[in-house]
Amino acid sequence: MRISAIVSEAMRNVARGTTRAVLWCLIVALAGALLGGYEAMTVIGQERDAAARIAAGANVTSMVATANVIDGATCEALAGTDGGPDASGAMRPGESAVILATPRRDLATYEVTPGLLRILAGSVGGGGAVGAGGASGATGASDSSGAFGAVVDPTGVWMSSDAARDFGLSVGSRLETSAGTTRVAGVFDWPNDGRDTRFLYALVVPVSVDSAPFQECWARQWPANGKLESVLYATVDLSTSGSAAGEASGGGMGGASYGTSQLNKSFDRRYDAASLYRARITRRLPVVAGCLGLLIGVAAVWRRRLEYAGALHSGQRKGAQLLGVGLETLVWDGLGTLIAVCLLGALAVRLSPSSPELVLLGAVRSPLMLFAGAWCGAVLAAAVIRESQLFRLFKGR
Repeated sequence: MRISAIVSEAMRNVARGTTRAVLWCLIVALAGALLGGYEAMTVIGQERDAAARIAAGANVTSMVATANVIDGATCEALAGTDGGPDASGAMRPGESAVILATPRRDLATYEVTPGLLRILAGSVGGGGAVGAGGASGATGASDSSGAFGAVVDPTGVWMSSDAARDFGLSVGSRLETSAGTTRVAGVFDWPNDGRDTRFLYALVVPVSVDSAPFQECWARQWPANGKLESVLYATVDLSTSGSAAGEASGGGMGGASYGTSQLNKSFDRRYDAASLYRARITRRLPVVAGCLGLLIGVAAVWRRRLEYAGALHSGQRKGAQLLGVGLETLVWDGLGTLIAVCLLGALAVRLSPSSPELVLLGAVRSPLMLFAGAWCGAVLAAAVIRESQLFRLFKGR
């Protein structure tokens, strides 16, 4: 039997409804979309959790001391180390300032290095920061945005958007304080969402890293590699603190005490996005999809076993029959899988907060395994049908 004749017969069987291609196509599409959709929604949920942590500043860890013992240059240099944070900077409290327009109300001031100013300009709160040099926003589950490279203006003071709104200030405004006249160089978002509230209503003053020691070193890293806290201890100037003891316990004997802290303490510090992803319950769905596909393929062929046994009795070769079954299955199985993949693509693009292409790559494993399982199941089921079974199958009809 020629291949063209086999292909022609298979297509006629599909077109005339002999194979019930529409029914099996819908079953494959529905099963693939449900299994893949479950995987996609699980990953999207984890992405949203990670994005919420990043937006709330939970990806910022700080070394906090009770005195100015942090070396600013070392803190700034952390961002350039292999496997280190993508941004880091030092901070220390300054003298409070009185805004002359409201003499009865003073503001706390904090002196920060350019690296910490970039963290603020990169909007650890997710709302964005606007400075004289431009604007930057937060990303989703990935924190590898251009925030660290954002252009920030160190020639004036920075303040939160809430403080700027209350005082009627914006970027470029002149600000007259008890310490003199300066300019508002930038405004950053600092929502009250559980993070450190000191910057909620304060003036942030950029200073050089070579000035006096600092009290805190902030470092932003996502995803966390588990080494950030130990690296932050290197920023403590032991000659200033007076003791090297207590690095592991977070204390300082004979000098200032110090230890690590999370910027937003309302989130679990032990959160590990990579471990949660690897341990997700849906990671084994492709195996389930493959087994389900086998059952679908077997069921699609087994209901026509009398027809196939009769064809063998009429002289059809087994190889030609298997080729025809494979072609028929390929049509409804492939079309159903294509429908499922398109639905999953739309779901990923619509709901994924950061990486729809990666969500889709993970979700399509289930419909692809379902496709392979259904095709293999159909061919294997056809392979076990023999001409000798014809009269028994006819009798049991």
